[in-house]
Amino acid sequence: MSHSWFENSTQEISSEILLERLRESEDRYRGLVESQNDLIVRIDRLGHFTFVNDAYCRKLGLSREELLGSDLQPYVHPEDRKKVLDFVRGLSQPPYRGILEHRSLFGTQWRLTLWEGYAIRNRKGKILEFQGVGRDIEDQRRMELQLKDSEERFRLTFENAPIAMCIVGLDGQYLQVNSRFLRFVGYEHDEIVRMRFQDITAERFCESDSLARSKLLSGEISHYSSEKQYIHKLGHSVWGQISVSIVRDINGDPLYFVSQVEDITELKQTLQQLQSKTRELSRSNEELEQFAFVVAHDLRELLRMISSFIGLMRESLERHFDEESLEYYQIVIESTKRLDQMIKDLLAFCTLDRTSNEKRGLVDLNLSLSHARLNLKPAIDESGAEIESEDLPTILGHSALITALFQNLIDNAIKYRRPSEPVRIKITATANADEWIFRVEDNGKGIEPAFRKKVFHIFQRLNPQENCRQTGIGLSLVKKIIEHSGGKVWIEDSKMGSGCAFCFSYPKSQQESI
Repeated sequence: MSHSWFENSTQEISSEILLERLRESEDRYRGLVESQNDLIVRIDRLGHFTFVNDAYCRKLGLSREELLGSDLQPYVHPEDRKKVLDFVRGLSQPPYRGILEHRSLFGTQWRLTLWEGYAIRNRKGKILEFQGVGRDIEDQRRMELQLKDSEERFRLTFENAPIAMCIVGLDGQYLQVNSRFLRFVGYEHDEIVRMRFQDITAERFCESDSLARSKLLSGEISHYSSEKQYIHKLGHSVWGQISVSIVRDINGDPLYFVSQVEDITELKQTLQQLQSKTRELSRSNEELEQFAFVVAHDLRELLRMISSFIGLMRESLERHFDEESLEYYQIVIESTKRLDQMIKDLLAFCTLDRTSNEKRGLVDLNLSLSHARLNLKPAIDESGAEIESEDLPTILGHSALITALFQNLIDNAIKYRRPSEPVRIKITATANADEWIFRVEDNGKGIEPAFRKKVFHIFQRLNPQENCRQTGIGLSLVKKIIEHSGGKVWIEDSKMGSGCAFCFSYPKSQQESI
């Protein structure tokens, strides 16, 4: 009797222990489930909630009491309900688990959720209910779509870029190139992605290219640009103007290089042809210049011989010279002088390009004007010319050319003076924002507006018979000096009541001391 009581007591104690352990296990499980941010629900075979965790309640904005026993269907988007029903039915078959995306009603919004579902079975395999663990992936999916859209836009932009583009790995391997780059170097896509940039770079550019990329990697520079010679698949050279930058991750670690390549092959070929033509032209000009010096020397030697023999002729035949013979003699002498001056002016005109290409320096225009007046002293004294000038600036130029400029303008004013009036010449300078405006005006005969451009053409004189001392080159030389300096020359009416004003602009320079 007591033995039976003992057995019964032991069974009751064992049952109580097991029940207590079961409660503890359920409490631990419930605590674990409630602490999750994931959405956890259970439904029975009819689709009614048997359990919902706090996270799911917060998402729906409802209490657990409102949800337990209610139907799942109202919280599934109408278009997704059949899909959810088929999914739950599928959990009744091995492997009794699966993954599904569908739209769930959270508050007043339908949001995409990802669910992992599985069937809860007893030891005999009977399905008791279904559990789902879900996450709101609406924002994640939107970001994925945005990223995909961004990647697609980048791909289209990359592929349809108007210039060649390529993405190059840190080891120099081509990772991606667009169709323009493939046309530029002549390779197929499958070929180029097995190559490094050094494989198609002309050898003399490899070292500088690698050095620049090393500076990109170290962060010393953010990008670089240069001309680069590539080797086309067919073996000939092609030229590109490249611009290279580096892409880094959020931690600042380098990922890859991005290169833009503009095809400048035709431009390089044109420049090479132009340089060749320029060299030929320079050589030809040097030969012509040497020829001009030789011819000028020989012609001036002949003129000196003519002048000498004419002088000797006059001395030996002086007693036979009448007034008419003396006039003829003077014409010959003046003609030889004028021809000699014309040869000197022509040489100056022809050699101006070489002189203007020499290095420029600071030129004090007051000093240049003094030199010009000194060179013209005989003509100034003979004509009684009065030359007035303001304090002139210092400019960047060639001293000899500036002196020649003033000398020709003053000489022109003296030659075309009015016989009835003393020659008056005024030289002024006005500063503008980026240039000087000079005026050299006189009270001479003036120039009609219709002829004010013509006088700057070589060998052009308004009245060839009026002044045989004029060669027709001086004003052409003035125009050429000004234009080689980047300025312009023109003629205006003089403010002296008669005559004209030769005006010219001259660019300022940061090196000038004004």
